[in-house]
Amino acid sequence: NTLFNINANVQKVAVDKLLYGSGNFGQATFLPENIKGHISLNSNLSGRFNGKGQFVLGSLKGNTGFELVNGELIQFRPLIKMGKIIFRRKGNL
Repeated sequence: NTLFNINANVQKVAVDKLLYGSGNFGQATFLPENIKGHISLNSNLSGRFNGKGQFVLGSLKGNTGFELVNGELIQFRPLIKMGKIIFRRKGNL
């Protein structure tokens, strides 16, 4: 097994561009077209690769701290669905 450690420092990057360029980090909640703003983050990740270059399950550990400035959620489905439930008696959103 090969140990790795990654430290990243990102400053004032357009969050939609970061998501697009990283393939959304493998998640489907925040899409580039649904979020705007500038993100700064510090992150560290450590873990192990096996002899085939694959992550060793259970070996990944890390922390990330971030700040989003002038952030906007645009047609963000989870909030739209929540709003329809919470405000269902207030008419259509």
